Amino acid sequence: MTDALEINDHITLMIDMPESNTMGLAFQHVANQTYEFLQQESAKEAKTIGINIRQDGTKIAMFTVHPDKFEENDEAPMAQLVLDASIVEMALPEVEEYAETTDLKLKKE
Repeated sequence: MTDALEINDHITLMIDMPESNTMGLAFQHVANQTYEFLQQESAKEAKTIGINIRQDGTKIAMFTVHPDKFEENDEAPMAQLVLDASIVEMALPEVEEYAETTDLKLKKE
């Protein structure tokens, strides 16, 4: 984690996921965990949070969360709530296919 809140109101997370997960499942796990992270006070102070997901040294996805667009809702899927407040800058085809299959909607620039 790189905290640059004082400089540019940004936090960057580099997350390494085990190879035992498929790329798509790794992406969904990170999105789910990001839901909890966004509820922390330091995350609420950021204008943007960059999430980089790696698996076996290869970046499989990268997205930027805008905490001011994030809404908590215990009745909705956590991953989708995170993605609704995010822009996906990069995702490997395996991740995009998984998202499409599981009805996760990815917003791109």
